[in-house]
Amino acid sequence: MSGSEVDRAKRYDSLRNAVIPYYDIMHDETIELIASLNPSPKKWLDTGCGTGNLVAAAEATFPDTEFTLSDPSQDMLTLAREKVPLAIVLKPSKTQELADRAAPPYDVITSFLSHHYLSRKERIEAIRVCHSLLAPQGIFICFEHTRPATKSGEGIILSYWRRYQLARGRDKDTVESHLGRFDTAYFPLKIEEHIDLLKESGFAQADLFWRSYMNAGFYALR
Repeated sequence: MSGSEVDRAKRYDSLRNAVIPYYDIMHDETIELIASLNPSPKKWLDTGCGTGNLVAAAEATFPDTEFTLSDPSQDMLTLAREKVPLAIVLKPSKTQELADRAAPPYDVITSFLSHHYLSRKERIEAIRVCHSLLAPQGIFICFEHTRPATKSGEGIILSYWRRYQLARGRDKDTVESHLGRFDTAYFPLKIEEHIDLLKESGFAQADLFWRSYMNAGFYALR
């Protein structure tokens, strides 16, 4: 991994709240939803775990749960291991590669802002892998950037997101570069498309449970 990627991994935590509105609240709401559906999950896999923030926050609520962390970036996993030393850490893997690397069945699988970089084909494959790794009645929760329902809505929400980042100290050029990744570096789906994709992947129930700016949280039950 290049030096710039190493630096990005180290700066991830300090930048997250300047880029992602309500980042910590999204974690809190995920934990609350899981606790309401299964207060005592035995095994939880967090794919695309980044530096381990979600699992670090979840440990207090689920002290008896076995957590497994997965991410494509070794540098992210190294930082996650330091933050969550009791978790099982898999070798660097994309979600699509976990069918042969994880140890199912899992009661919970989470994917936090990690699949929106994938093509539609890759996204379908990733979701189907998550479905296959879950125990019966298992819970899949994913947060993704989403596409507004209309073209004019895209401009409005990007303007809204621009103002958020500028108010938190990011310079104009950096913000514009970040917003320019929409439909170039990541490819968001509409909320209805996300739900349909979850159902088409075999989940018995799927729905939206949280939304703000371009970010939305979905749950699906096997």
